Amino acid sequence: MLLLIAIANVSLYLWGHTTDGMSMHPIDGTSFDRALGAVATVFIDARVYPMFAFLFGYGMVQFLESRWRRGVDRVSISKMMLRRHLWLIAFGAVHAVLLFEGDILGAYGLTGLILAPIFLWRTERAMKITVWVVGGLLVGVSLLLVAGLLLLDPVVGPAAWNIESSDLAGSSDDFYSAGTESPLLAMLMRLGFWVLGTPLTVLMLTVPLCVLVGMFAARRRWLEGAPSRISLQTAAIVGLGIAIVAGIPAGLITGGILQVGELAAAGYSVLSMTMGMFGGFGFVALFALVAAKVSVPLRGVWLAIAGVGRRSLSFYLFQSVILSPLLSNWGLGLGEMINTSGAFAIATGVWLLSVALAYLLERSGVRGPAEKVLRRLTYGRFDVLRPASLR
Repeated sequence: MLLLIAIANVSLYLWGHTTDGMSMHPIDGTSFDRALGAVATVFIDARVYPMFAFLFGYGMVQFLESRWRRGVDRVSISKMMLRRHLWLIAFGAVHAVLLFEGDILGAYGLTGLILAPIFLWRTERAMKITVWVVGGLLVGVSLLLVAGLLLLDPVVGPAAWNIESSDLAGSSDDFYSAGTESPLLAMLMRLGFWVLGTPLTVLMLTVPLCVLVGMFAARRRWLEGAPSRISLQTAAIVGLGIAIVAGIPAGLITGGILQVGELAAAGYSVLSMTMGMFGGFGFVALFALVAAKVSVPLRGVWLAIAGVGRRSLSFYLFQSVILSPLLSNWGLGLGEMINTSGAFAIATGVWLLSVALAYLLERSGVRGPAEKVLRRLTYGRFDVLRPASLR
């Protein structure tokens, strides 16, 4: 999963390139570069952060149940959850200011602040009804918006305004701080982007919806293999199928194969991003199926990969620690010299380094540094006293 995160985020560091205005992938590379951008658009972009949002919600319920079984009372659990989400927002702010404007930790923390007190102690029925209502509204409104953009495109598209197609292209420097030479200015740009983008990400509802679906699934112990009306196999096939089909038009545009007007391109982009959440669910189910086939105790590469997962917060931040100074203009500036293929290769290399480090940490029994700090800040000096059953 963190490999997909690295591939999804690395293009934000490619500065000095031409983009199509709808995708963060450059369009000034080779045919192979554009093909890789198209593949990422269909299979990875807008599919990865919903996957982690689902797991974030799943983990919230696991956290509650674990503390409750150990005798922690409701008020103390709520306080720990509050501290955890507030500190997660703080982690995200520091991450954004120092390294990466596309930070998602702040959005997860803010979502947790909102959803935890409302739903963690509510019934499954309340979660289920909310998921259907919010999900239906989100998908319905998005489809109406897409239909409207596609219908309006022939009327108010580039041809009607006498705009050349090439004028629709923009520069990656127009959107991201990676192309800024001044470290201080880059920090200010990242902070501004994060302050505006974090609440906007939550208001777009995809992250809260995916978190709530994860909370509901955790109540049902879906990933643990408990009987369910929707099996892991079905979720993997249907979820990934919907995301792939919905992403094909946007992928073809990114790849330079499909030529459409600006509004139509925006419509296909909205379609790909909205339906990407189904791909997030599908990826979760797919990886759960793979994990179920792995023999325990874990050894070798499986132990290393699991070690990355147990330290996912640390290695998520680790990716930015490597990629940001390596690729940004205020650092070594390699983002201008490479294109999509080189960026994906570097992202994969960073993930492989994470796997190697995780293996060493796992063999030594050492927690991830970020997890250790967040755990200490979450628990404070609270002491677990007595066992209890979760009602």
